Amino acid sequence: MDKKEIEEIIKKTESFVKETFHQEGTGHDWWHIHRVRNLAKRIAQEEGADILVV
Repeated sequence: MDKKEIEEIIKKTESFVKETFHQEGTGHDWWHIHRVRNLAKRIAQEEGADILVV
């Protein structure tokens, strides 16, 4: 899978998650997911993990 395909998968997933969790009231809303995702990406880069899996 090339970089463009990966970016498209991530973009579609992000849109789905935003739509699904936009009114989540337990604290696990889009912004929580966004923060966790950013932390996971940083850890993945440091560890050399596959970002698509993370």
